Amino acid sequence: MFEKLVHKRLYSYLESNNLLNHRNSGIRKKQPTLISLSKTIYDIYLAHDHNLSSRIVFTDISKVFDRVVHINFVFKLKQKRIIVSLLTLLTSYSENRLQVVGSN
Repeated sequence: MFEKLVHKRLYSYLESNNLLNHRNSGIRKKQPTLISLSKTIYDIYLAHDHNLSSRIVFTDISKVFDRVVHINFVFKLKQKRIIVSLLTLLTSYSENRLQVVGSN
């Protein structure tokens, strides 16, 4: 419950202040991964029309949250001008924690 509340408030702040990267459509509300795929295909066609080369790198992010460096995460939040009290809360919450992502 706590994580959902923090996520809702933080996401709302980032969205309303236009601080989310427009290319991260997979995590954005109302922007499914299909939109990201459509943009990628468009970019490939555009490059082809201009005789440019295209490259795609596929990565396996199934364990991405097992590898999050929390110091870097907090640093990025500081760059987004997140209030100090929330940064302190998120830092203490994420220190010495192990997160595991599983599938149903």
